Amino acid sequence: MYDLYRFKNFFMLNKNFNQNIIGIIGGKGSMGQFFAKLFKSVGSKVLISDLGTKLSNQQLIEKSDVVIFSVPLHLSTKIILENLKFLRKDQLVMDFTSLKQEQVTAMMKSKAEVMGMHPLFGPPIENVKGQVILYCPERTKQEKKFVNFMEKFGFTMKEISPQKHDHLMAIIQVLIHFKAIVLGKALEKLGVDIKESLAISSPIYKMELNMIGRIFAQDPKLYGAIEIMNPETQKVLKILEESFDLYKEIVLKKDLVKFEKEFVKTSKHMGKYCQQALQNTAKIFKVL
Repeated sequence: MYDLYRFKNFFMLNKNFNQNIIGIIGGKGSMGQFFAKLFKSVGSKVLISDLGTKLSNQQLIEKSDVVIFSVPLHLSTKIILENLKFLRKDQLVMDFTSLKQEQVTAMMKSKAEVMGMHPLFGPPIENVKGQVILYCPERTKQEKKFVNFMEKFGFTMKEISPQKHDHLMAIIQVLIHFKAIVLGKALEKLGVDIKESLAISSPIYKMELNMIGRIFAQDPKLYGAIEIMNPETQKVLKILEESFDLYKEIVLKKDLVKFEKEFVKTSKHMGKYCQQALQNTAKIFKVL
């Protein structure tokens, strides 16, 4: 048995990555379909399992060299844990979820090699060149081979720890998305006529509204899970609440001097990026 495993592991490590049979659990979802098509384009054999497929998750795992969980974030840990018993030592298991600590910890309970993954984009996209994928190589000898495989498509691969990933996502996703979601709710409660407001709006309003509209055009379960499941959500939202209360008090007291003081303090913290952002948005305004 040991010699058989050693032979399988040697073969897996020494063949080209696209020669692996890649199984995608949740392969009927938009992300699963996107990567299935991409992997097939370079000759990889891709198997999918999902609700309504003939192939079960267990059957997919038994037939695959690489197993990828591409499932809804709020169900990801549950689905990973349900399928741990089917995973083998000679396999590489990964996930496509927007959080990493809980999911990677769950995959590490298996016998397989483990690498977390987070594509920082959502299909459909016209060109993958330069699109960033974060990856967490927790227990694997195939990191370099996998990274090379993905970089050939044009992806920018960036290594990160699960802890650092979730910390940064608390800012990049939780904080920024929460602001947009709350603004959307305020527009609803104010009864704003979107079409009428756009007819007389500034470019900055149009850009902000585009970001709000983009979020509300997508899956509420995904955005809810991003906000609810991040381990640092409470900390980040507390700071956001304190910042809101600070400016609320300043504005209601009509304290222009304090407003300017706080405004300049933040501007100094952001530094040279403020001027860069001014130039970047000027380019975007031309197409709005």
